[in-house]
Amino acid sequence: MFKQLARPMAAASTKLIQNGTVVANATTQLAVRPNSTTANFVPDKNVVFPSNTRLLICDMAGTTVDEQGIVYDTLFNTMNIHGLDVAWDEMHPWHGASKIMVIEHFCKRSDVGKRSPDDFKGWVDAVHYHFVKNIEKAYFEDDILSLIDPKLPEYMNNLRENGMKVALNTGYPVKIQNAIMEKLNMHEFIDGFVSAETVGGRPKPFMIHRLMYDLGIDHVKDVAKAGDANADIGEGIKDGVGFNIGVLSGADDGPTLRNMGADVVVENITKISLGACCGQHDFEVDGVRKTPLYNVKVGGQSQGKVIKTPLW
Repeated sequence: MFKQLARPMAAASTKLIQNGTVVANATTQLAVRPNSTTANFVPDKNVVFPSNTRLLICDMAGTTVDEQGIVYDTLFNTMNIHGLDVAWDEMHPWHGASKIMVIEHFCKRSDVGKRSPDDFKGWVDAVHYHFVKNIEKAYFEDDILSLIDPKLPEYMNNLRENGMKVALNTGYPVKIQNAIMEKLNMHEFIDGFVSAETVGGRPKPFMIHRLMYDLGIDHVKDVAKAGDANADIGEGIKDGVGFNIGVLSGADDGPTLRNMGADVVVENITKISLGACCGQHDFEVDGVRKTPLYNVKVGGQSQGKVIKTPLW
């Protein structure tokens, strides 16, 4: 589990160091990492999928892949090396978003946003290029990647053997997504994958739609979506998936995920079981049958969840 990144100390002129090597001199924010688990929060136990679930879509960083939060450190440092003057507190709402969208946002609000369209695009492309190079070094030269749980392949393949399809979606660029899946042998236990770079990032619904199309899933209520960040939960709500799962193995804490509208919040994705005891669209927590909030009806009217307005 990577730990949630705290508010930094004051800005300081510092050398950015990666794996013991000075990579740049820049004025940046210095971050520290406390324990990300909220002391009094109790995750849901003995959770059972709704019996109609035909597709589980999981985020990558923090949900299926343990990368120790390096992606946010790297994006933060890269943008500040390029003079975008990003404060650490401004990063958190962008967890789970397309990285190119994050860069575009901070470029627009800086002096770069005053440039011509061609110059602006060139600047965004340059920042993104260096981000990809930096994350490649951190992930693949320094060898810090692992699966979120050693039992993840066995867990996913058990779902697949019982008729459920499993897929990955991500805010990573395509090149990084493919390299991670190759390094961790993820092709051996998934049925499909998509990147925000291809179809558009969260909370737009197109990654989920693309996976449904590719894998032959006709009804969005037959989809479960799992993720570690508000953006993941917002994506599932906006799409109207049947089961929205928050996991504590990544960016956001339990109260944050629950307040955003997660149906359940579990330690990690492997803590949810198959079971035939539930109603078609109901799930189960500790032996108690529950209805996803999106599907609850009051006076015959569906009471859909309200997605909080994201920054992008």
